[in-house]
Amino acid sequence: VKYKATEKAVLSAAEIVGCTCSGAGDDRIKSLVFDYVIIDEAAQGLEMETLIPISRCSKKLILCGDHKQLGPLVFSHLGKSLGLSVSLFERLAKILPPVLLETQYRMHEKIAEFPSLQFYDGKIQTGVKREIKQSFPWPDKRSPQLFCHIKGKEEIGPNGSSFLNREEAYFIRTVVEKLIKLGVKAENIGIITPYLAQKFFLSREEGIRKEVHISSVDGFQGKEKDYILISCVRSNEDVGIGFLSEINRIN
Repeated sequence: VKYKATEKAVLSAAEIVGCTCSGAGDDRIKSLVFDYVIIDEAAQGLEMETLIPISRCSKKLILCGDHKQLGPLVFSHLGKSLGLSVSLFERLAKILPPVLLETQYRMHEKIAEFPSLQFYDGKIQTGVKREIKQSFPWPDKRSPQLFCHIKGKEEIGPNGSSFLNREEAYFIRTVVEKLIKLGVKAENIGIITPYLAQKFFLSREEGIRKEVHISSVDGFQGKEKDYILISCVRSNEDVGIGFLSEINRIN
């Protein structure tokens, strides 16, 4: 009883309380009302989730996020058909244009060009002009990006639902080995793939050191690496591209 009373007193006196959206419904703070509620990554939250902290707000609500990147993760086809995969942030953005943070500091400006033009009307600027002191280890030595065509073929993974592409994985391994031989540290390399079967296949490749971070698009969001390798996986005669058709995931 004393512990709960002390906990309640501390929370009541706190100027800032941090929690998850669902955590805002916790018994310990459900009686508290806040002047300001700030929800981070609001464009990825289910609408029902974001309503919980909103119900604690008395003066001003601030939603931070990007509805042009990954949205709420909904597996149910019925749920998607009912609109559950559309966040409150995205719905509000259609009637109240959000404030755009126009300067990015994470990407090389040449890499940032595509998302800026494709998704943000060319408004995204680069805050730090990184001087390239050494050439890149590929034909166009001044370009920070390279596209490679791999004559591989997709196949169903062991779980029966995801896809993998062995030839593409072998090529990724070769590139990783080449970069490390050129002096790039393994922990500065990241591999992103939309398919879990490909992720697990890559993680078992002997030539890819464990320090190399291998993840899905969802899992990698928010992380940074000096070198990023993207394994698209899909390659078939039906021209089906699966996840790659989701424009937010491409962003």
